[in-house]
Amino acid sequence: MNVPSISPAASPMRRLTTWPMNTPSISTPASADTRALMKSTAMRAANTACSRLIPVRATISLIRASMLPSTQGARQSPRVCKLCTSDLKRIRVGAIMCPRTADPGLRWPLLRAGAALLRPFTTRSSPLDEPLHLVPRPQRIERRSGHFSLSPATLICLPAAAGDDDLFAARQLQQEILEATGLKAAIERQWRPHRAQDTIVLLRAGRDAALYPPREFHWEPPERPLPDQAYRLSIGPQGAVVAADSASGLYYGVQTLRQIVRLHGRQLPRLDIADAPALAERGVLLDVCRGKVPTLATLKELAEKLSFFKINQLQLHNEHAYLFPRHPDIGAGCGRLTNEEMLELDQHCRRHHVELVPNLQSFGHMRHILSLPQYQHLAETELCWSLAPTVPEAYRLLDDLYADLLPAFSSLQINVNCDETWDLGQGRSEQRMAEVGPGRLYLEHILRVRDLVSGYGRRMQMWGDIVLN
Repeated sequence: MNVPSISPAASPMRRLTTWPMNTPSISTPASADTRALMKSTAMRAANTACSRLIPVRATISLIRASMLPSTQGARQSPRVCKLCTSDLKRIRVGAIMCPRTADPGLRWPLLRAGAALLRPFTTRSSPLDEPLHLVPRPQRIERRSGHFSLSPATLICLPAAAGDDDLFAARQLQQEILEATGLKAAIERQWRPHRAQDTIVLLRAGRDAALYPPREFHWEPPERPLPDQAYRLSIGPQGAVVAADSASGLYYGVQTLRQIVRLHGRQLPRLDIADAPALAERGVLLDVCRGKVPTLATLKELAEKLSFFKINQLQLHNEHAYLFPRHPDIGAGCGRLTNEEMLELDQHCRRHHVELVPNLQSFGHMRHILSLPQYQHLAETELCWSLAPTVPEAYRLLDDLYADLLPAFSSLQINVNCDETWDLGQGRSEQRMAEVGPGRLYLEHILRVRDLVSGYGRRMQMWGDIVLN
């Protein structure tokens, strides 16, 4: 039997799932070898399925009718019957169907196999035991019995002091509810709430807690100010409250609520969530220099998806995929992002609480630039892989590139990379390498690059492979 391994990320399943049996159609009378084969197949399913399956909400049609002996002595055409028919009666064991026409000696092994398959589906006794598939998993979740039902009257409420960041998060939630349920929840900014029922409140805990009584709105104000990016989410029987003390925290609380709406639709489970990130910076680096350079629309969509999962930093690994006005030959014909496009992407990322960090190769990995005739004299060797740290003009080139790139970003960081300098000390800097050694030679370049980016008010990031080795 081919039993597929189902990833936890795929649950809950909402479609019919079948496990085909690699056994030919059988006519009566069935031989002893055939019965032994089917018995071993069924028992193998019983022995292996439980360890490979996760609980899913699906109806499983396990065995095709044509693969079992028929009492009429004729070969049956392959089919899967969803309901009992007059010519093929079945014994139902939960969601597993076993033909009543099967050899009596095979029924018990088949039923045992079905029971084994069903065991993961039937062990939970309460909806409170069902996991919430949230990414990333919140620090603390407390489930409660009951639900909050979204309705056409559902209101998303903002305090009067709420700013544009909070309003943007509210509109994201409004759109999520519309797409998941077909309901358009109204958004209101209020001096004081006029109702608690059927209301989703987005508030700043320290500033607005007095306006929303805990007993009436079914939430518990934090005892102390919440750290940056932290939030509380409470879903009660009549509504929900997202509370934070920072714009980023409120935004992330709304992303969690969006995920719950996407999973559960109109019936939101009652719960209390307290969450804060384990790492302040959670980033993704996308290499835009290999293959097609992504369009601005693609990069915007990427930023939105990252923020939905609370990733708050994006870098575009760059050597030549940017139009440098002072050096227009770099990247010519390869597709490049312009200063205006980066400004627009940076603004879009900030709206979604994603920091767009500039990234530029500044030592190794510079073959595309250094292979151009006008820059070959800056390369360490004929491989044109690394800059030569002993050539002063190399730093004038880097300064020009930083001057063109950095103004398009609001981030105060820059990743200068400086990794995989395999040819360092093998060409133009060979003599300096002999004088000070590879470690000192590498450090001298890093310190000069740091001085350059500091002059633009930026803090330097770099890879540590060379330093560590």
